[in-house]
Amino acid sequence: MSSTATDMARWMRFHLNGGELDGIRLLAPDTHARMWQRAHHDRPDAADVAHGWQDVPYRGLRTLGHGGGTAAFLTHLVLVPELNLGVFVSQNSTDSMVAITQLPTLLIDRLTGIDPVPLFIDDEDPEALAALAGSYRNNRRVFSSFAAVLKAILGYGGIEG
Repeated sequence: MSSTATDMARWMRFHLNGGELDGIRLLAPDTHARMWQRAHHDRPDAADVAHGWQDVPYRGLRTLGHGGGTAAFLTHLVLVPELNLGVFVSQNSTDSMVAITQLPTLLIDRLTGIDPVPLFIDDEDPEALAALAGSYRNNRRVFSSFAAVLKAILGYGGIEG
C-alpha cells in the first residue's frame, strides 16, 4: 500500500474526528470507538493492539499508531486523541529508525511541556538502567486458535525478563 502525506493527514483527521471528515460521517461513532478498543485487558498500563492500531501508553497519554515499510522505506503514524494530535513520519532509508520512532514522542513532549526522554540511555548509569528494568511481553503472540492451546501446553508465548 502506498499513500501521500496529504492523504495520511486526511486519514489522521478522520480518526481524530471519530469517523467524520470535512463534515461527512463515514463511520458511526460507536463503530469508530470499537476500532480503538483494546483487544486484551490483561495489562491496562502496557502496550496493546486495537483492530490494527498499536495502542501504546506514553507518559500518561494514549497513543494509537502503526508503522510500515519496505526494504528501504519506513513510515510511522501516531495519533494522540487527548491532544487532538496526529503525526506521520516517512523516510526513504532504513539506516536508522530514530526519526520515525523518536520524532512523535519528542513532539508530544514539546506540546505538553514535559522534559523529553533522552534518545539514548547511558548503559553505565545504574539509575537509567533501573528505570527500564522489569518484565516485558511481546504483543506478537498467540491469543486464540489451536496455536493458543499449544502455547498453554508448551508454555511459549512471549519474551519475559
